[in-house]
Amino acid sequence: MIHNHTDGTTLAGNWEEYWNLAGENGRWLLNDPELSKASSKVEGQ
Repeated sequence: MIHNHTDGTTLAGNWEEYWNLAGENGRWLLNDPELSKASSKVEGQ
């Protein structure tokens, strides 16, 4: 994830994710997804 701020800095984040796909009624669905922030930092101009 990258988010640019109006002051010229950028917030950069790393995420870790885990999920299972489950087939249901002919469609693939996420089953118990997990998302957590691993790290983040603000980068200068």
